[in-house]
Amino acid sequence: MILRGWSTPQFYYRGARVHSAMQSDHAGELVREFGESLYHGFFGKRYLFMLEIYFDDSGTHGGPYCFLAGYLASTQQWAEFAKQWVPLRREYLGDRPFKMSAANREKDPGYIPEEGLVRMAHCIADHVEMEVWSALPEYYAEKIQNRYGVRFDRYRTCFTGVLTDVLQDPRVLSWDEPLTWTFDHQGGTPQNVESELESSLIRAFNHVKSVLSEDYQKLLQSITFADDEFVVPLQAADFLAWHKRRRHADGADIRERPSCEVLRRADTKRIEVIWFDHKLEDLLDKLTRREQP
Repeated sequence: MILRGWSTPQFYYRGARVHSAMQSDHAGELVREFGESLYHGFFGKRYLFMLEIYFDDSGTHGGPYCFLAGYLASTQQWAEFAKQWVPLRREYLGDRPFKMSAANREKDPGYIPEEGLVRMAHCIADHVEMEVWSALPEYYAEKIQNRYGVRFDRYRTCFTGVLTDVLQDPRVLSWDEPLTWTFDHQGGTPQNVESELESSLIRAFNHVKSVLSEDYQKLLQSITFADDEFVVPLQAADFLAWHKRRRHADGADIRERPSCEVLRRADTKRIEVIWFDHKLEDLLDKLTRREQP
């Protein structure tokens, strides 16, 4: 497996070794090693964002959405999470991979009963420090396109919203620690090939970092893409992103699923960004003013 990063050198793990560790009691050790490799000698807490992004084209409740969701925790917290998560996963799935979409389909081999998902939700809630999510409804993007003739890159916009809000959050700034940003690799390309979706995320990361003062740039330590089957904390991001997408599809009048309720009631810091048309107009105004001489 290849883990590709920007603002840090490339680094590699042997897939067989990673797979073996993910199925054993060494899962926490591997996550700790992963976090240390992202920081190259830094001896602080090593905070890691674990993120999932996808486009929901279901067309329900106002049209398609782009969703980004994930969690922030220190390397040590993610290591402790992995030590509890992997035995839970093995209890319900054996050696089968965890995918939240499969976990909620009763006839799928990857199905997990709701009582198991509740236990997994508690595992997440007990180990993370911050929840982040961002959504761009296609309905509002089309309104801006029709009004101004501008089409926003959905993935870049979602990620930009999270980046800017994190960089303005006094809780994050008070930690005075660098942050790494790890996404589940996706986009229909091999592990060592950059997808169009990933290119959008990289552009957002590099653009935001380029306009930051030197004091703030360390908050964007690196952006990396990895397989969520091998980097276990990414499965927590998948868990959250699925619930955010499902809530959108079910509608506000449908009762929350118990596992979602666990996450919602968790004593966790939250950053939430929804790109309504007025927020997109504000972003467009900032970009326009920046381009003027």
